[in-house]
Amino acid sequence: MHHVGGEGRHKAYGMHIDGGGVRVWGSAMAESENMRIRIGFKLSGAPLLICAAVSVFVGVIAASRLPYAADMSPVLDFMSSFGLVLLASGVLVATIAASERLTARIIGAKIAVGASRARMFWEVSLGGLMLPIVSTMLGAIACCVVPAVRGHAPSEAGDAVRSLCDFGLCIAPLVALASMGVASTLAVQDTSKASLLVVAEQLSLVAIMMAMVHDGASGPLPKVHPMVFVRMLAKGTLPPVDVVVGECISMCWVVLLLGLGWMFFRRCELR
Repeated sequence: MHHVGGEGRHKAYGMHIDGGGVRVWGSAMAESENMRIRIGFKLSGAPLLICAAVSVFVGVIAASRLPYAADMSPVLDFMSSFGLVLLASGVLVATIAASERLTARIIGAKIAVGASRARMFWEVSLGGLMLPIVSTMLGAIACCVVPAVRGHAPSEAGDAVRSLCDFGLCIAPLVALASMGVASTLAVQDTSKASLLVVAEQLSLVAIMMAMVHDGASGPLPKVHPMVFVRMLAKGTLPPVDVVVGECISMCWVVLLLGLGWMFFRRCELR
């Protein structure tokens, strides 16, 4: 009887341990999920909020600086000037935030929960594309809304249909420019090195754009450069065929750059 009672006590004790283990496991999972949300907001949410606030401020300033005319598009005019600066700064911030996603601690946590390399690639890529594009679009919206609210802009500034079409024309070249930062992040996987590489790339693109604009390049060559293509869209001198060709070239840049980023990320050693 004493032996049976002892066995029963041991079984009861084992059930208590099992129940406690389930509770501890559930608490650990909840804590891990909360930590993942905090880390995700720190790496994506906070930079996005900061860039969005700066972009809206720049859009308000641009609204008082850019001239408005009946034959000009406020969206394209903003994108070809202030918008390119916002995009370049957004790409740099996105590069720093995306590089932090490739640290050993975060990668180890993702691998522990069964995350694949492809999933990590798309998380980094979407985050690196979303931050500069959304922040630049918010700046353009602020640049269009402020004059319309004050009543100082012509009717075209408040034309929603035209503004939406202009936004659509800018998406492909802006994504192409942002994809270069994503590819650099995935290739280098180091915050300082990736940041320096992105700065060098953006300065090189600006220098090439200035050379093309100064020389008055014509033909298909300017449409290969996304920044020059946006400036040509702002002038409104491109025929529809050239616009379609430029959009297709920009999408080819996106596929090429993201493909190169995937090749680098697939072959590299996860730190």
